[in-house]
Amino acid sequence: MRRTWLPIVFLLWIFATPCSGQTNPADEVFPVDDLPRGKTIARDECSRLPYAVWVEHQYGSECIRYFPSPGIERAGQVNLFFHGDLLDDNFPIRSAYTDNNAKTLLAYAKRMEATHGFPFVYVGRPGTYGSSGRHAERRRPKEFYSMNAAVDAIKAKHGIGKVLLSGQSGGATIVGAILTLGRTDVLCAVGTSGGYAVLERVELRLRLLGKSRTATGKDSTGYSDFYDVIKYVSGIRPDPQRRIFVIGDPLDQMTPFSLQKKFADLVRAAGHEVQVVEARGTGSLHHGLRPVGLLAVGLCGRGVPTEELILKIHAAASPG
Repeated sequence: MRRTWLPIVFLLWIFATPCSGQTNPADEVFPVDDLPRGKTIARDECSRLPYAVWVEHQYGSECIRYFPSPGIERAGQVNLFFHGDLLDDNFPIRSAYTDNNAKTLLAYAKRMEATHGFPFVYVGRPGTYGSSGRHAERRRPKEFYSMNAAVDAIKAKHGIGKVLLSGQSGGATIVGAILTLGRTDVLCAVGTSGGYAVLERVELRLRLLGKSRTATGKDSTGYSDFYDVIKYVSGIRPDPQRRIFVIGDPLDQMTPFSLQKKFADLVRAAGHEVQVVEARGTGSLHHGLRPVGLLAVGLCGRGVPTEELILKIHAAASPG
């Protein structure tokens, strides 16, 4: 009887060929349109996503995406970075969201690990980089509680020891907020161009722009139930090993340096070690300081003494 091997060959071809529905996690792209409209993710869907943790707290729940460097597993210390705002009021800042894909973020995390000598994680704030939530509702309590819970979840998932927190602009605000929520596992906290006093910032910005209108009790997002970090400094827990750096440009027209210094003064008065460092911000608004912040957190994580660290920051970015 004649035999044919076609069915066997065909089956082998099926099992050897990737399913058309399967994609490389690094190929994910995060639509710009998700920034203003928000994104909803169910818990079971979150569990199937790469680089995601489900968080729950008193203000609700969220699926938070993050993009780690290769050495994250069982790491003794990891830097978690929080990016700045990606909406101007409720309009996407497209020039700030050109890295809206997993491949770019994972490559960035890998470079930062190679530069600093310890792992790095790029954390997507609610409504950004594939995380659920609405970025239009930033600075409300839910965002800060979600970010704090995400730190816990990422630590537990990967067996991480201590954390270093860094952030630029709205991400620096998150760093400050997380400190006020009482963490005791932070080796270094570095915030650049942070906004720590919501209403005072609105009023000062209006003055800088030559407008006489006063704040209405609402954030620029239109919400009045914001979490004003500067009012919760008492929540920061004592920790003699932790170092805090507030870095800004006195000419910053987005987040006034005077309010960054005011926040630092209150933190110092509460008994914590904090350093205020002046540096030159990029752009016409003197606001961009991410590279300086990452330099600082890298030095801090490697145990460079504070005075030497500040000298190195000044050498890299002298104030205007």
